[in-house]
Parts: sequence; C-alpha cells; structure tokens
Amino acid sequence: MKSTWINPAYISELVNTIRDCYSLTSDGNVSYKIQATFFFDTIFGLIKHNHKLDENTLHSTLKETIDKCYKKNKISNHNDLLLEFDKSCNLKAKKQETYKLITQINIKNIYKLPTVNINDCRISFHNTLPKKYYTARHYQLTRNEESDFKNQESYTFVCITTSAANTEHAVNNAIDTLSCVRALLQIGFKKNRQLITTSKEREYPTKSVVQCGEVHTLHHLNGKRAGDGCWINLSFEDNPALTLKSPPKTLEHLRKNVSRLKKCPYITATISALINYIDATDRADPELRFMKLWSTLERLTMTHESAALIKRASFFYQDRILHQAILESLRTSRNTHIHGGHPPINIELKNFQLCAFIEHLVAFFIMNPFKFSTTDDIKNLISLPTQAINLKTQIAMLKTVQKFIGESPR
Repeated sequence: MKSTWINPAYISELVNTIRDCYSLTSDGNVSYKIQATFFFDTIFGLIKHNHKLDENTLHSTLKETIDKCYKKNKISNHNDLLLEFDKSCNLKAKKQETYKLITQINIKNIYKLPTVNINDCRISFHNTLPKKYYTARHYQLTRNEESDFKNQESYTFVCITTSAANTEHAVNNAIDTLSCVRALLQIGFKKNRQLITTSKEREYPTKSVVQCGEVHTLHHLNGKRAGDGCWINLSFEDNPALTLKSPPKTLEHLRKNVSRLKKCPYITATISALINYIDATDRADPELRFMKLWSTLERLTMTHESAALIKRASFFYQDRILHQAILESLRTSRNTHIHGGHPPINIELKNFQLCAFIEHLVAFFIMNPFKFSTTDDIKNLISLPTQAINLKTQIAMLKTVQKFIGESPR
C-alpha cells in the first residue's frame, strides 16, 4: 500500500518551508539550517504508511529522502517525497540481516523456560550466558569506565533472534517481541493484594512482574558485537530475581497462550495491544501508567470515543451498569488529569481497575472463542446491546426486515 499524506492541505506550505532551509554546497552536497529538524519531525507525523520498520529507521529514511529530492530537483513536487520514501523503505525491508539480542529477565535462573517463536522472532531462555556471546557482551558492559553496567545475578538470560534492516530496527523488534511474552506472563499471574501494607503498589499491584535486565547487547550470528555500544533499560530496577510460585502452571499458561496467539487471525493487533499493556505497567510513575493503561484500553476497544469505549469495555460483565459506572468514573479522572492538570486521587486503585478491564479484553482477543477473522468482528460483537429487552427488540426488528425483503425467518 502506498504511503499518503494524513492532511494534504498542510504539505505544500510545509515543504516550501523545508526547501527554504536547504542549500547546495560547493561540492554538490546538501546542507540545511538547524530549524529544519523541527519540520522533519512535523512532516514525518503527517505520513500514513504500512512499512514494518521501526520509527527511528523510518524517520531517518524520510530525512534521507528529503536530502535526495532536494539534491535532485529542490523538491519540485512534494508527492515525489512519498514515492521516494516508499521506495527506500521497501528496499531496506528487503535488505535485512539476522541479529541476536542478548538481555536478561528477572525470573530466577533455575527454570527451563520454553523457546518461543512469535512475531518473526525466536526467543530462547538460558540459565547462564551462552559462551558465544560472552566476550562481546563483556566488552560492551565494561568499555565505559564511568558506567557500572553488569549482568544481574541469578537473572535468566534471553537470546532473541530477529531479522532487521539495521541495528536499531533489530533491537526494537527483539524488545517488542520480548514485551509480548512478558505481557502474556503478566496476564497469567494472580494479582495478590496485600491489604495490610503501607505501599499502595502492593495493595493494588499493577507493576510488571517480569522485567528486563539493565543492559541489552546486539550480536551477529557468530557472536561478535553488532553496532557501537549497548542499549540501556531506563526502567530497570535492581531487584532480586523472581521465584515462580507454581512453575508448571506458569510455563503451561505461557505455552498455551503463545499457541493461541500464533493461530489468531488478527495477531498483529493483539501483539500491539500486549506491547502497549506491558509498556504501561513498566512505568514507575503511577500517573503515567494510568494514562498509558487508558490508551491501551482505547486500542482494545478500537475507539477514542468515551461512550463507545465504556459500552464495549463493559460488554463481558453481567452487572454491566456497575462496570459502566466504574469506567465513566475512570474516564472523568483521565479527562480531568489531561485537561485540568489535576492528578487523580487513589491512582493505584484506578490502575488496578484498568488492568482488570484490559486483561479481560486481552484474554478474549487471544482465546477467540467465536473464531472471529478480524478485529472488526470483535468490535461489532462488543458494540451490541446486552440487555435482554434490547436483544429481543433487535431480533423482532430483524425478523421484520427479513419479511420485508422477502426472506422467511428460520
């Protein structure tokens, strides 16, 4: 599918402004004023595309495209930008290399976790760092004397194999896929509330249970380092390794849900929601977590419209009016926070409620009990009325329509 402008009305003026920032050097290369970087970001946000590359790669590709088009004809036709952008993205998508990302998760390294193949990646878990990667990872962790990076004691090592256009693309692919697996584990863990505690997080637990280690390193297939440097987990907390309460149950839950997810016809949308969910629960700030959880709920209910969201998110509950009231209260808190700048009270409690709605929807997406083919099928279902009187009215109306168009109701 060709890329398009989200709002073409802005593009001509925007391209003219970018053009005015550019000039050709004496050796035939391009240069631009520093303010052009703001307009690169703006025009990038106005492109609708379907390229499966990471955002950083896409943004740099657009910048390369602008340079090329200016050098060629000073961007005489702004639609040429889209044509060249698509061409470059397609070329990068085809010229992919296989990488291995090495990281850790905070599960104690005493279990035999299953290998997972999902999202075009292969994830294997190891109780010790595979020897092939030791030298390169050790170099990356110790090369900067000012940093104090190290492998976390007793954490499980993770090796993620992925194909990507470049190192940034590889890291994003790998971490997103691991996030998906962490989310599957998250929805399987029982959220035990500690009623006698001074910690609101323990009273209303919503933080990610399975978290990544401090440092991710990227390698070629031969184990040598790929890229210049390592990638840091900014949300890392140096906590003791996690002991699973019921290892067989946890591992079986993971196997079953990975299998179900792989069979899911709308797997891309489901993986995206899982990544959004774990990204929200990774956030240490409860207010930011609240906003990201609400965004995840919007993704799962496929709407930004409050009334529709409340109707769809409450669909699965027998006491629907009660859950609609809860969602309406959460929506009001969210809007007050965004538009009025007033942080909600009882934020941990609200996050706990949001997680319950999200996990209910995610479980339905993954299990797919009605064998739906698209997310539109789910949207149509959860948009239906559930009150018996409304259902009877709808059935009677449909029978009337059938009679009107000449079909006999069965």
